[in-house]
Formats: sequence, structure tokens, C-alpha cells
Amino acid sequence: MNARAWWSLYQGAPRAPEGNLFKIARMPIHDILPGTLVQQCRAWDLASSLKGDFTVGIKLASVQLRGHDTVHWVVTDVRRDRAPPEQVRATVKLIAQADGYATPIYLPEDPGQAGQSQIVDYVNHLAGYSVTPIRMTGSKEQRAMLVATRVNIGQVGLLKAPWNAALLDELQSFPNGRHDDQVDALSLAFDQLSARPPMRIDPAVIRDWALIPASFQPSLGYYGH
Repeated sequence: MNARAWWSLYQGAPRAPEGNLFKIARMPIHDILPGTLVQQCRAWDLASSLKGDFTVGIKLASVQLRGHDTVHWVVTDVRRDRAPPEQVRATVKLIAQADGYATPIYLPEDPGQAGQSQIVDYVNHLAGYSVTPIRMTGSKEQRAMLVATRVNIGQVGLLKAPWNAALLDELQSFPNGRHDDQVDALSLAFDQLSARPPMRIDPAVIRDWALIPASFQPSLGYYGH
């Protein structure tokens, strides 16, 4: 039995051949970035429990294609795990260190006191990094529409990596699948990255070059935050 029949008959969640909202067959998989990096960010979806939910951090880059004026987007990294809150905090910090100071971090802020307290804790935990909480509004489907539109015209791709299959499977089954954590993180990353035009930074105007962290210096040129 193929996967489409399995999901229809035994899971009660039929899938279109290409995908319901996301047409994953139109997402190119690249061995390397297909152009010049313009800007990038890391967006997280933080699990509220260990009962089925995943904590997901997606790194998304906008790329100027070689020989074209258009910008495409490429998912360059996915971190996905189930873990207790203290381990999640440690993981988010370690990945922020690996990404470097030039990679903005976006965290979803759920309404209510608990969500605000969680965000304050993370902002303090990630002191020194560019961390922006984003208030979540609308349904998951509404939030996914912007990136889905770009996916469906072939403007969003992936770097080839072991996490490709799980991400594509979740995108294909959304919104009827069992999990949507990667979709939420991708939607947040795309919304923020596409809304911020790149800003050119001229190293010549920076007087105290030696004070800039080494992890930041290679990224100077186009920096979108």
C-alpha cells in the first residue's frame, strides 16, 4: 500500500499527491546555496508539552539567484526534538551560538501570562543575541499561506540534508497531518525574513572593528536586521 492510501484509509487524513496546501514537488533540493546569501534568520516553535509536540528551530535564508534579479528562499537547517523545558532552553542557546550574532532569532509569543513569562525568560537567556518575540494571531493555516504561495511557484527550496524527508512529509500533510511544528516555524521565519529588506553595512564606517565578534565579521555585507 502506498503512503497516500495509508493516510486516507487508516489515518482519516487524505493527502493530495502534491500536498494539500504546500505543493512539495515544486520545492527544489540544493546541494549548495543556489546564489548569494542576502539575509537569514532562525525561527522557533516551542513545544508546550512532551506528549506528541516537537520543539523546532528552522533556519531560513534568502538568496539572490545567479544571473537573476529574483530572490528565492532556502531552508538551510532544521532542529527538531522532544525534550523537557530546561533541555530546550540549553539547545536554543547552543544553536544561537552556532548560528552567530548575525542571525536574528524569532520566538512565538502565545497570548496570556504564561506565554509572556516564557518569552521574558528566553530573552534573558539569550542576552546579547538579536531576539524578537512575535505575537501569534490567526489560524495556523492563515499564517502558512504566505510561505505556501511562494512554495507553490517554486521559490522556496531546501539544502540537501537528513531532515528533508520529515519536513517535506509534514508540509505535504498540512493541515491534516499529525504534526505542524515545522510548518509553524517555517511560517514565522518566512513572514519575518520576507518583510525585512536587506540593509548594506559598509565595514569602512565601523571604527571599532576589533570589538565586533569574529562570528559576525564574515557576515558583513548584506545583513537583514
